[in-house]
Amino acid sequence: MKTAAESLQAHPLSDVTATSKWHSLREIGDQSLVFISQIVLNASFFLLMLLASMWLDPSEFLKLSFANSSIPLIAAALDLGMSQSCLALSFEHKKHDYIALNLAIKGVIIAVAFAALILSLLVSGPSLEIILALAAASMSFWTATRAVEQYARRFRRYSLLNIALAATRIIFGFAAIIYGGWVALIVAIYVLAQLPIQIVTLSQSTYLRFGSINWRALHAVMRMAPITFLARILYLALPLLTLWLLNSDGNTLSAAAFSVVLMFLVPLDLLFATLKVYIFPKIVESEFKNIDLFGFGQRSMYLIMAGLSVMLAIGIVPASLVIDYLYEARFPDAGTFFMTYFSCYAVSCVIGLYTVRSQRPGFVRLSLLANILRAAATAVLMFIPALNPHQIVLWSGIIIVSGELILTALLMRAAQTDH
Repeated sequence: MKTAAESLQAHPLSDVTATSKWHSLREIGDQSLVFISQIVLNASFFLLMLLASMWLDPSEFLKLSFANSSIPLIAAALDLGMSQSCLALSFEHKKHDYIALNLAIKGVIIAVAFAALILSLLVSGPSLEIILALAAASMSFWTATRAVEQYARRFRRYSLLNIALAATRIIFGFAAIIYGGWVALIVAIYVLAQLPIQIVTLSQSTYLRFGSINWRALHAVMRMAPITFLARILYLALPLLTLWLLNSDGNTLSAAAFSVVLMFLVPLDLLFATLKVYIFPKIVESEFKNIDLFGFGQRSMYLIMAGLSVMLAIGIVPASLVIDYLYEARFPDAGTFFMTYFSCYAVSCVIGLYTVRSQRPGFVRLSLLANILRAAATAVLMFIPALNPHQIVLWSGIIIVSGELILTALLMRAAQTDH
């Protein structure tokens, strides 16, 4: 029979265990909600692109693909690496000054873009360049909005924003496909769908105290942001470079087939982007091998990486069959391109769960170096005239994986130097 002292000692331990289990279950629930909302958000984009690929002429769909690849690049240029830098600095210093500053600047940028569009409509009619810039500004503001929720770890509100955007995308995007062209679809997805969410976000962000933003934080941000920007834009340019190489010889069908592959990569990006939302704060706070995800214990990152590898290896064949079924008549190379590029891209994404450490303030230069090497190697392919479209896609995929392996080696070496 337990003594009174033993009973008193037992209860706190039991309470701690119960609290730990509840915390783990809550984390799993929150991340499951984030993941589901990301699926809904990306599925809305994927559905619209799928409809567009079947509704639009190949040349129009290719223009849409170029626009979809270009808009993130323009958004990265407008962002200048600030969103990721501000998020990293906020986690590092445990202060929201940086993300508040980022949201305020992005609000100014989108206001200027809207003013430029209105001016162009009044003076000379709609300008495609300004429309793309506005779409990119809207995307940049969306990134800044989600960074606020990520820093506060309000994952349920983060999920709600995703679902709201998915709904407005479907409404405006479907109407644009039926009654407009590819330009109307760009406006619908990137501008009209996000506008109501942006207005609500700004109206509810008074807790960030825009009137008392610490502008001195801008100095620390600008030391890190340009490096983050260059690393990011080089990475985003990799599939666009491949698309340009395929289209450079006037081979519209091969380029359009690769555009289909890029469309089917969206679910993969969704999966890993969701994980990184949750992983990044933990990467800043502890060593990779000590990260505990969802209560699985230390080294759980390695377990998750192995599980994802198996899941992706199993899923590639059914996905390839779906692409063959849908596109074999219109784009015969789509299935082969998918098997080749998806395999390489999936491997790089799994390794990328480790290399996300490169987004920390002290390691971002290593990410820049790896992406410079990747972009340069991809650009070299244009000087090898004997390459056919299949070889271009294969080497582009190999280069993506090689860059991730180089970055892993650089991070490991940096970690040994620190110790």
